[in-house]
Amino acid sequence: MIPAALTLSTLAVPFLPLPTEVKVWTVSGLLISTEVVFWGAALYFGGEVAARYRRFFNPRNWFGKKRR
Repeated sequence: MIPAALTLSTLAVPFLPLPTEVKVWTVSGLLISTEVVFWGAALYFGGEVAARYRRFFNPRNWFGKKRR
């Protein structure tokens, strides 16, 4: 939940009245903190839960498998 909120908050940063350099650093910091929070939760809750949610949020898996 928290990593998703951090990732979505990066979409709002370009609209803030800040200098470009600050926006770049803010987005970079948010994305890095997203990964840190995610992997910290993975260590806390276990790798199986992290792998399950990684597959769920992978865009390649959103539309199902193609049948041949």
